[in-house]
Amino acid sequence: MNLNSFRPIAFCLWVISMSVVCIGSLYPIDKIPTDLPQLNDKLLHLGAYSVIAFLGLSAAKNISQGLVFVMVSIFFGVLIEFLQPLTGRGFEYLDMLANTAGVAIACFVFVVGDKIKSNL
Repeated sequence: MNLNSFRPIAFCLWVISMSVVCIGSLYPIDKIPTDLPQLNDKLLHLGAYSVIAFLGLSAAKNISQGLVFVMVSIFFGVLIEFLQPLTGRGFEYLDMLANTAGVAIACFVFVVGDKIKSNL
């Protein structure tokens, strides 16, 4: 499968991942079962936004589109934090930092991967 045929799939996965993160982030905290395994919150943010940004970059046809996906991913992470208090969850600057760091990691991995692929 070449990259051009993967772009629509990456875009669909990007939309799905954004939806899952939105639902998970805005789901009322008192409705979440307490018997779930306790995971590091910041690592979850880092991982989720790395996936979101990487899928967006994979869906982009050019650098301009890639930049749009990156900016939307960052804006989405900030917006979610501002919306969380409306659902009984807390606003945390460190969550926004973890979200943005996840986007940055995805950008780094994407660019390095692209460079490696170019040299093959």
